Amino acid sequence: MTQALPTGFLDKSGNDLNLLFAPKTSGTNNTTGFIALNGSDLSAIFQPKTTVPNLPTTGYLLNNGTDLSNIFQVLPPFQITYDGSYNISYNSNSGYYQLSFYPKNNLNGLSQYDGSGIIKFNFNLNINLILVGGGGGGGRNSGNANAASGGGGGGNYLVNNYTIIKDTSYNINVGRGGGGSNNPTLTNGGNTYFYKDNNANLGLLCTGGSKGNDSTNTNPVIGGDGGFYYLNGINTNNGNGGNGGKSYGNFTNGTDGSNSYSYIINGFNYNNNIILQNKFSGGGAGGASALGGRCGSYNSIFGIGGKYNDSNFTVPNGENAPVNWQNYYYFGAGGGGGAPGSTKGGFGGDGILVIYFKYP
Repeated sequence: MTQALPTGFLDKSGNDLNLLFAPKTSGTNNTTGFIALNGSDLSAIFQPKTTVPNLPTTGYLLNNGTDLSNIFQVLPPFQITYDGSYNISYNSNSGYYQLSFYPKNNLNGLSQYDGSGIIKFNFNLNINLILVGGGGGGGRNSGNANAASGGGGGGNYLVNNYTIIKDTSYNINVGRGGGGSNNPTLTNGGNTYFYKDNNANLGLLCTGGSKGNDSTNTNPVIGGDGGFYYLNGINTNNGNGGNGGKSYGNFTNGTDGSNSYSYIINGFNYNNNIILQNKFSGGGAGGASALGGRCGSYNSIFGIGGKYNDSNFTVPNGENAPVNWQNYYYFGAGGGGGAPGSTKGGFGGDGILVIYFKYP
């Protein structure tokens, strides 16, 4: 949404009211008595209030004592151009926004493309970011009777603070999960990043996990590598990949996927309100002699790798990471590797980008 022209009236923080209130497009308001720089009453410039959130008081009062924040509609403090899906929530009691961005074109449990776009903010801000790269897809088996396939690597995970400069473009990308190596063009997890002016040296990057290796004769097969994360272009941390199924003669065993690094932080906690726990997932497991590997999972402390031999999972294909945008726990999970035979690797979990900040 575009801004109204500057009015000459400043709030208590020194911001012109055109940064706080939405420009008028419809409806009517009683005149306020406050005349803007263009000679119009503010009631002709700003949209009448129809919904929350409530802003802090501006200090400008009508004759009846009502603050302008109670009669004009709030202008969202950002502009978003994004080709994927996203959700915006605002808590008017705490004053915090949460923006969650996802990949696009979810089809039959698989996001076919990364989501990408630009966000600009109307204010200088300190924001909090969570980035999770897409999980790698599990390896497939083309029919070899003695070998299973590797699990996909988990996408890496990063929580960080970031200083925003107003009216500056920040490029965002959210990596999709890998499609399992039954789909050779969509096997690695996509990268998730937040860059200033599209410059990798001025931002944060979490790479997606690599696909699990396909079975090859009776040789041991390893899982995909976990993602990395970069701070201002510097490689800072490696993720943990899923370990692959290994074959020994006529016997094939898989190994569990590795833990992710998501235990490094305990989520965001503001005023005892934890908005997002640190339960992102690890690498997928390699396939076993008759069973596909589980996808990466989680527990209450850190993301864990999938299990290769789970009596509750009795199919030969690798397990897909559940795609449920209300369930954060499988974002970035590696897909499970396939068992021997003509089997498919599981889908990796999508990445996610979360921005959390207090309204100025």
